[in-house]
Amino acid sequence: MSQIAIKENELIYSDLCENTFSERIKKAKLLKGLTQERLALLTGLSKSTICELEAGYRDNITRDTLIKLLKILDKDILCDDYLTYILNQEENIKNLISTYGKTELCTLFKVHRSTLERWHSGKYQLPKEKFNLIKKLNSKDHEI
Repeated sequence: MSQIAIKENELIYSDLCENTFSERIKKAKLLKGLTQERLALLTGLSKSTICELEAGYRDNITRDTLIKLLKILDKDILCDDYLTYILNQEENIKNLISTYGKTELCTLFKVHRSTLERWHSGKYQLPKEKFNLIKKLNSKDHEI
């Protein structure tokens, strides 16, 4: 795609909303001048996956899918706080464990120790509701 076409897309699509993942993926795709078919081809994802993400039928995106999309699309548009967190989930969980300890975290999150271990190793993706608890923990730490 030519630089002129990219600049034109920036003018046309820069004001699009970015509140939901659906809106963010549409905006990032349009700014790159890509169709669903082309994005699917470039990422190795199916066209139906791209369509479902854009339509908002899939609210939860896996890290593997996100990484494929980020090879093509702009991270600053695509990622909210949660998606940025899961990109570095292992390191983030490691930091939480060093701050709070495994026992306290398991109690706070109401999960078994093995679940915490799987989040730490990256075998399980941290659910969004647990991320929201982490945000609350972090905001309480900053209030003190």
